[in-house]
Amino acid sequence: MGIGSDRRAFWVLFMSLWALYAAIPQRGPEVSLIGAELENIVERGRLHFVQGEMIGPDRFLNTETRTESFRVLYNVYPAGDVFRVNHGPGLFLIAAPIYAASAALGFRFETHESVVWWILTLALTTPLGAIAVACFFLILVGWGVERRTAFWSALAFGVASPWWAGSALLNQDNVALALLLVAAALLEGARDSGARRALAARGLAGFLAGLSVLTSYLVVPLVAGLVVFWVIRDRGPKARAALVLGGLPPVLALAAYHTLAFGAPWRTGYREGGVLNYPQFNLGNSVEKLHFYLTHPEYGLVFFFPLFVLGAYGLLRTQWPLKRLLVIGSLVLIHFLFILSIEHHGSVGYGIGRFFLPLFPLLALGFPAIMDYAGPRAFILRTLLVASVIVSVFHAWAGAWYGLQGVMEPLLANMSQRLGLELPLLYPLLYLLAVILGLAVAARQRAGQPVA
Repeated sequence: MGIGSDRRAFWVLFMSLWALYAAIPQRGPEVSLIGAELENIVERGRLHFVQGEMIGPDRFLNTETRTESFRVLYNVYPAGDVFRVNHGPGLFLIAAPIYAASAALGFRFETHESVVWWILTLALTTPLGAIAVACFFLILVGWGVERRTAFWSALAFGVASPWWAGSALLNQDNVALALLLVAAALLEGARDSGARRALAARGLAGFLAGLSVLTSYLVVPLVAGLVVFWVIRDRGPKARAALVLGGLPPVLALAAYHTLAFGAPWRTGYREGGVLNYPQFNLGNSVEKLHFYLTHPEYGLVFFFPLFVLGAYGLLRTQWPLKRLLVIGSLVLIHFLFILSIEHHGSVGYGIGRFFLPLFPLLALGFPAIMDYAGPRAFILRTLLVASVIVSVFHAWAGAWYGLQGVMEPLLANMSQRLGLELPLLYPLLYLLAVILGLAVAARQRAGQPVA
């Protein structure tokens, strides 16, 4: 494949992944809440619900809507005379103009729900998910990775992880992480730009980083760590001021929303609603989550997305500067410890627990070291690389096909029924095929023949 320039490779990644992500738009129980909130903002001018009742500890009967799928909602709780959502308001505010334009054209949730979802994903989440992967490519190139290796590393992140399914879903965590990846690419590009363009890029990067916090609380530890690193790295008061001032408006907007809705800037919907999604520092819970995220046979990274286990190994082998590796390692550790301390794990309908999502691009930074390795274990690593790509892409595709179905919906059990295979046969067949193809590719490369 010809990728003769960074710009061309960027656009090839962006356009091809946009088309891929848009091919299978997702829906699920959590998306219904977002749709109901967009309906509230655009058609009623508010962020909370007035009419309705709690019909369970975590279920809300929405009697204001005429959209049937918005009648029963999760992550809503009573707050005085109204009902509020647990999530931050960022995604609602970002998507509201798109829904307003759709409604102005006559496409409303009440009358054309499937069309509206298609418009929202096509105009917001799928292009944003694709451009985030393309920005990941630019970050790698900016760090000195050879263009071809950077391209395939970015593509692997985009199609061999839950990023595929998440980018076709109106979900706050994917959107927030995509904004953060674009911000990181802007800051890397600013280092090679002129003074004015560099300041503008830093200001926009700060705004996007702040907007990611307004959109999802999950990325707060990552954003905090990155901002500290960026402020320390960027020399000069103007560069630091541009970054910080750019991030202030969305952060202040979030503080204002918390104050108006919950009484203080530090109070959130999760805490006020009694949802235990905050750090609990419980050893038993942390051990359980460690198993869940890494080695659980129905949800674990090792079984579903082994390519990113290789990515972690690649980070240990890379020749990047020690300071950069320490920053990457610190971000991985900060987020992993954060999600290990949370009682819940996010929905898992399209594969691994959703709270693990921010770790995928960080672990993917180790792909170039694996792809370019030419040492004595090259045959073994090449075999594992090809095999893990096959397994990970299969599960990413299966997750995009299956969609976000609920909190504890094992992906493989459902996929085995759709494929007509007994569940005990699915794993052995998949892994056997992956290893055979991996060995064939590695042997072909060892013999000096080009690998298509």
